[in-house]
Amino acid sequence: MKKKLLLIALVTMLTTVAIKAQNPVLNLSNYLRNSMLEQAYTNMKIAKEDERYNQEARTWQLIGNLYYNVFRCYNFVNEIEIGMPAQEVRIILGDPRTDFKRRRTPDGRANLWEWDLNFDVLFIDGKVYSFSEPANGFYKEIAESPEKALAKAMEAYLKVIEIDPQTNVDLTFPNNPVQGLAILSDGYLNLAASAYNQQEWESAYQNFLIAHQMKMNLGMNQPEDTIAGYYAVLSASILARLLSEDEKYEEALEVIESVRSISPDNVDLALSEADTYLKMRDFVKTKELLEEIITKQPDNAQLFFVIGNIYDELAKDTTNTEEENKENMALSVRYYKRAIEIDPDYFDALFNLGTVYNNRAVDLLAFANTLRFPDPRMEEVMKEANKYFRKALPYLEKAHNINPKDPDPVRMLYSIYLRLRMNEEAEEIRVVLEAIRAEREQQQPEEE
Repeated sequence: MKKKLLLIALVTMLTTVAIKAQNPVLNLSNYLRNSMLEQAYTNMKIAKEDERYNQEARTWQLIGNLYYNVFRCYNFVNEIEIGMPAQEVRIILGDPRTDFKRRRTPDGRANLWEWDLNFDVLFIDGKVYSFSEPANGFYKEIAESPEKALAKAMEAYLKVIEIDPQTNVDLTFPNNPVQGLAILSDGYLNLAASAYNQQEWESAYQNFLIAHQMKMNLGMNQPEDTIAGYYAVLSASILARLLSEDEKYEEALEVIESVRSISPDNVDLALSEADTYLKMRDFVKTKELLEEIITKQPDNAQLFFVIGNIYDELAKDTTNTEEENKENMALSVRYYKRAIEIDPDYFDALFNLGTVYNNRAVDLLAFANTLRFPDPRMEEVMKEANKYFRKALPYLEKAHNINPKDPDPVRMLYSIYLRLRMNEEAEEIRVVLEAIRAEREQQQPEEE
């Protein structure tokens, strides 16, 4: 038994010596060409530890190519789904190395398409039926995620540029570091697009930003190269709002600042910044930002509505003085009206403006109820309340005409008609409200 163990140890030692005796960089290149990632990875580790090779640009170019191929493995399995049409697979993954009929089945034809990295897809009746694990699944041992694979590849290509930017290798792809970085930028763009579609905003923002920075550093400024920057800003705007909702204000502002130079006049980004300061209760900064935003898109009805809504919220803040809340209410009215001027059928702006007037009237009635008879202010306060109810009516009526099925304007109209003793109108709108309620009850699924 001992002799057998010694023999095994000797064979292992000799095998190791044999591997080290060979040129690991040459082996790495050969194994990459043959899609043998496990063997390529073994030789990569040897080359990185050997001072004869780890100072050579060629070594790092091949290391970058290895990690790029690991990313491709992830891309293969993440980009296609069972049931996907064959033509769509061809568009996403490119043309396969082989595309041949493997066998016939009783209910249709089965085809097998093969790519490099030992990745193949079986189609039945022109749709994906199954697919293999590329590189026999070993790519997961090399990098635990596609992001890690791209980061490692970028690190290697940058090392090549540091050592010798003119490096060019044959037989494996990419051939040089600049070509590699350009391809990686598209890899980050693909990851970002996938995250964006799944509403994973942090991942989308980070990967779009990396893709944008890489493209700009490489001097890629064609229209198609600006897509990454555009969506980096858009994703950052959404992410900042989510962070501020979680009271992570500093993080939200850092995200905004990281993309500001890409699009300094972006309205979505500015609104997210204003929203963050609003939640921080920095009302002075909020107002400054809002007034600056409005100069950028003077005919954007939705923008005026959003700003009106923010001032509407400011007007409800109990920590403000009465004068400050009156000023904020006046500003909300002003911006809602401007939105309606631009788009007369803007339902949300109409309803919100009617609601502002209605709520002001309700507040006055609440104040009147605190007065004791015969306080001379009571009559004036009641008149003022009715004035605001009348101001609310035309906006709520138009909102109802635009969207007759929405119950919110109807309920408010019914209350105001009763208050103003418009009995006929109140009865008509009551019938409408009952009809809406009945219809909604019928649409609700029956409880089991």
